Amino acid sequence: MTKSSPHSDVKTYQLNEAEHAKIKKQTPDFYVKKREEGYKDKDIAEFMGIPQSKLSTLKNGWGFVGLTFDEIIKQHNKMKRKSSNKKPSPEPASDVEDNESDIEEPIDDQEDVNQESTGTEHSFETLKNDLKQKIEAKDNEIERLQGEVDRLTTDLKQTQKTLNGCNEHVKFMEHQQEEAENEDQSNQENIINDLRVQIDKLKTDIKELEADREWYQHEADNAYERYKTLSKQQRQAESKAYHAIELIKLM
Repeated sequence: MTKSSPHSDVKTYQLNEAEHAKIKKQTPDFYVKKREEGYKDKDIAEFMGIPQSKLSTLKNGWGFVGLTFDEIIKQHNKMKRKSSNKKPSPEPASDVEDNESDIEEPIDDQEDVNQESTGTEHSFETLKNDLKQKIEAKDNEIERLQGEVDRLTTDLKQTQKTLNGCNEHVKFMEHQQEEAENEDQSNQENIINDLRVQIDKLKTDIKELEADREWYQHEADNAYERYKTLSKQQRQAESKAYHAIELIKLM
């Protein structure tokens, strides 16, 4: 819904109740409350009605990125103390209008300020978009590596299960061999030879399975190390992005 001001042609947009409720949830207070209730970022983003990438941007602005939950609590309390120390003193609208007539500023200086402000905002947006793309790329790589770790872990478990089955079968065959050796050797010689051949084959299969298991374990360990490295790089990138944005804001 739009409204036209009686004093200007500027149109304003009035949010409905659902949009108001949605925006009210996009606060550090709401985020910390849901974390205390045990929810993850993905769930909290759904509560707020925003994508998880937008929640990451909000967390970056609150200074929560790369922090443990205890550190987030401390940062949140620090933000509340800083907010409580601010004492805004809004000036009545009528006084503002009266004061505007008393302010005189050279037009050229004002244009220079506007141009500098526009350039700074453009640089800020460019940097923010660049950092956002890098963070999303890191997120995708981490997700891919996590999937690879899960796949290798599943293969490793399956190999271990197969290996355990082979070991049980070897024990069974060895038991049959012992029973056969206790019977008449002349009647059971062929059976024993067959059993020995089968046992030797099973032992060979076990060695191959053990080699496969070691390979899967090695690949899983490598994938997990890459996952940890990329996670660390992402936290560092987000921290640098936050400090860079804060520096640009101070310019």
